Amino acid sequence: MERLLLSKLLDWKNSPYRKPLVLKGVRQVGKTWILKEFGSFLIQRENEIFPVEVKSEANTNSKSLKKFKELFPDQVKLRVRFSLDNLKLDGGVLNIPLFMADHTDRLIGMALE
Repeated sequence: MERLLLSKLLDWKNSPYRKPLVLKGVRQVGKTWILKEFGSFLIQRENEIFPVEVKSEANTNSKSLKKFKELFPDQVKLRVRFSLDNLKLDGGVLNIPLFMADHTDRLIGMALE
């Protein structure tokens, strides 16, 4: 099952006609795990790296982003969270709605200005 899901995600990523990815499922079935396996949850833009967290619920508490900031306080200019919440920049965390995921690079650029 693992290889099948990763294969489907790679097909989606490489498709020129892809739409935003929405991964649904009941709790504790491996949604977050499969996305962590698919991508390292870091975005590289030019010479900078931004930690990423994906939330599929209304709860946008970002424990891993806070921990990343604690571990690397001088290296992290911006943290990125994808969720169902609205687009906003709050305390160094850029929240990007899932439907805007294809615009991530441009949104990060605007947030850094």
